[in-house]
Amino acid sequence: PPPPLPPLVPGYVSAASEAELRSLIEGATSTAADVSIYLPPSAHFKLGSQISCGSNIKVTVASSGEGATLDGQEQTRLFTLGNGCSLTLRGLTLVNGRADYGGVVETHGAGDVEIIDSTVRDCSAADDGGVVWARNSGAVSIIGSTVTGCFAGSHGGVVYAYNSEPLSIAGVDFINNRAARSGSVLYLRDLVQRSSISNASFTSNDGITIQTQYSQIDWACRLGRWMPTKGAFFGDFSAPECNRCPDGYFGNTSGLTNSSCSGQCIRGHFCEEGTADPEPCPVGTRMPALGAASNESCIPCAPGQYQPLEGEEECLPCAAGS
Repeated sequence: PPPPLPPLVPGYVSAASEAELRSLIEGATSTAADVSIYLPPSAHFKLGSQISCGSNIKVTVASSGEGATLDGQEQTRLFTLGNGCSLTLRGLTLVNGRADYGGVVETHGAGDVEIIDSTVRDCSAADDGGVVWARNSGAVSIIGSTVTGCFAGSHGGVVYAYNSEPLSIAGVDFINNRAARSGSVLYLRDLVQRSSISNASFTSNDGITIQTQYSQIDWACRLGRWMPTKGAFFGDFSAPECNRCPDGYFGNTSGLTNSSCSGQCIRGHFCEEGTADPEPCPVGTRMPALGAASNESCIPCAPGQYQPLEGEEECLPCAAGS
């Protein structure tokens, strides 16, 4: 039998079985009433078919502690949404969802999808969206979670989003995800606003990790770093680490989108890789040119010259007889 439920958070109803979970969501859909459902920690819900929500309501499914598991058993996706329905999944383990589109959640003309403080693994789609497939829908958010081993037979091993509200990623590790064609993690097409990615890592995902078409991403990078906003993103990378500004350049503002960063290192200074603020050349040296890449680039004052200050372009002539 499932473990006993802890005290409920106010506003939540409990579900101790897959049948109860399904009944609560179907009941809320038929009455067009929002519902928040609490699942007991360590409970394992095996789904034999998807759970549908086709009303303009908000559904929240949450657990606590080690979290409950929703398991598609490699037979079904977990949820399908339409007609403005929004879904939040919090504190859960989501595994083995499988479908043609959206192994965990499929949305078409739906509201927002949030996956928060959860573990997602081994979910797949024969076509697009190994975890989430969103079309003409609201925003997709994945927050404070880990997503591993998910796959799409075409695009978007984790998320495929088309003509929808923007994607938001914060505090997520994406590991060992794949897509047969493009976007082993994300495939974003024709999103209505710019998406955002912060505090996220992309590790050992196959091929093109992120692919955007007519969609842009804002990255939360450290100063001295940059990241493109669109196109194809390959390999391993993370935010806020992003790409370091190259030697001879500096980046003292956020939102930098190419390797020129904020520009060439200013005269009298040097900029090593990843520099946010140019470093002054030391006393007794000069740097008349832009783009100095290291302390060694600073030029010592010639005999008969001196420079008592840091960060200067030229040396000064010594006084006669000195």
